[in-house]
Amino acid sequence: MPVRIRGVVDGVPFDVEVTGDPASPTVGSRRVAALLASRAGSRARVGPTEPAPGGESTEVRRVLAVLAEHGQVLSVSGLAPDAGGRPPIPHGAVS
Repeated sequence: MPVRIRGVVDGVPFDVEVTGDPASPTVGSRRVAALLASRAGSRARVGPTEPAPGGESTEVRRVLAVLAEHGQVLSVSGLAPDAGGRPPIPHGAVS
């Protein structure tokens, strides 16, 4: 199931799907794509003290962290729960 993120960046609503491809991490919003491109190569923090992790969900977590830092994430769907049954969403990413 694809990961879908909805929110607001620069006062403009977005609805994107995360592709998992670092070269083109999302589809659905040129504004979000431009924001992610401007942050390419930077390490997005996924929590108050942790750097971006390794593993399969790295791109999803990076996209969420950048969007939470520069906008407001309103909803996330399609994430598989972690071992504790919680979705792997960065701390504070969803308002």
